[in-house]
Amino acid sequence: DDDDDDDDDDDDISRRCRSRTNAAAATATATARDDDDAPNALASKVVRVMREHDIVRRGDVVVACVSGGPDSVALLHLLRELSDEWNLAVHVLHCNHGKRSASEEEETFVVEMCERLGVDVHVRRPEAPWGSSHFQERAREWRRKEARALARDVDARVILQAHHWDDQVETILLKILRGCHLSNIKGMMYVNGDVGRPLLDCRKDELVRYLRARGVDSRVDESNDDATFSRNKIRHELVPLLRELTTQQTNGTDTLDARLKAMTRQSAQLRASLDDRPKCFVGSGNVFGAAVNDAEIDVDAWLRLDEMAREDQLREHVEATAGIRLGSAKLEMLSNFLSGGEKRGARERRLGKEHVFVRVGARAWTERRRADAESFDDVVVTRACEGVDIAHPRRWTVTASWENGARDEDDGGGGGGGALLSDVPEACAFEIRTRERGDTFRDDREEKLLKDWMRDRKYPSHLRDRTPLVCVGKDVLAVYGVAVGANHARFLPGGGGGG
Repeated sequence: DDDDDDDDDDDDISRRCRSRTNAAAATATATARDDDDAPNALASKVVRVMREHDIVRRGDVVVACVSGGPDSVALLHLLRELSDEWNLAVHVLHCNHGKRSASEEEETFVVEMCERLGVDVHVRRPEAPWGSSHFQERAREWRRKEARALARDVDARVILQAHHWDDQVETILLKILRGCHLSNIKGMMYVNGDVGRPLLDCRKDELVRYLRARGVDSRVDESNDDATFSRNKIRHELVPLLRELTTQQTNGTDTLDARLKAMTRQSAQLRASLDDRPKCFVGSGNVFGAAVNDAEIDVDAWLRLDEMAREDQLREHVEATAGIRLGSAKLEMLSNFLSGGEKRGARERRLGKEHVFVRVGARAWTERRRADAESFDDVVVTRACEGVDIAHPRRWTVTASWENGARDEDDGGGGGGGALLSDVPEACAFEIRTRERGDTFRDDREEKLLKDWMRDRKYPSHLRDRTPLVCVGKDVLAVYGVAVGANHARFLPGGGGGG
């Protein structure tokens, strides 16, 4: 019996060996067939994407960014195959950062490959070596500048980059991990200004199979395996884990790509919905000084929005006017501040070293004001005209002229009215400033505190501390663009331009 069992085991082992051999042969045949089909399948997909998203047109001059890695090498060979049929003029840009030992060999590889393909190649190097601080960001910006400069030189319509779907997955996951807004869970665009990405629907393994079928070599950047970079950790650790988990949950089907595409589609729908909300932004109106941006928030209109739209427009305003991207904690703080969730006496919140967010009455805005500056309104003295010195904040431009009759339309005023004062001595020193505690103003009826005078005239609260005053000593002679005091009562109406 034992011998029979042994025979049965031998037969079973033999069957399993034959099965594995057949399976291996079938896999090898399938792989070979896949590689044979890879060039045509990939080219068809890329052509479809280029047409669908208007990335490349027949007769175009294009700049292709080629590092020597498999992605950009595949892009170059695809463009070369299409160049005759599509009448393309292809220019290759290779940026040699000179940062790695392999940089010189990669440059030689790209140059020789372009010579074999009959493609013009342009090599760029930094003028001076870079340090390690913020290297990735600086290198990326330098490559963009070089690509755009070359595109101008050769009159190219588009700059092509070799980002593919695997890059897209990493980008989306990286944004989620960094805490981006739900309406901005999107990856790279097929077309973004002058940059096109025709490989964005292609998987990395498709590009590798394409090169293998063509017998084309490429270079591998060892920094892509450096675990100190977040993107590399996502590529080598997080993405494989997510694919494993989604496959387990769906009985053997990898659904990660489908789920991410659905998520980005839903995010785009939310983005479109938020963009359709009424905007709460208004112009600054009669505001003096370059430190105040043109756009402000109408707080009443902002409060009428739903909470998600409020945060979205608040984020948009700060980024547009101060160039600052708000994180979730700072955004929540500003939202509470603006909605009255903080103490009512609060008037401003610092956004960073150089900007503050200000709310006065029914308006809110950003101002550039350095935290470490002694005074944002450093005062300078200008000899405005003969015998007249004017002290004013450095950020303002002030002009003045003597008039002995009708006013010349081009004199003073900076293009928008001003204050015309009578009975001014030939030698005098003016100060142009904003309101201070205790200021008084005499109009044609009486003298009163300036704050009361403004309130009685229903002068907008958000303008009261931003409207220039023309003063001599402690006396307020004029509220610029609004009224001139009774003792100098010749008023030139008009807006508060730059005069």
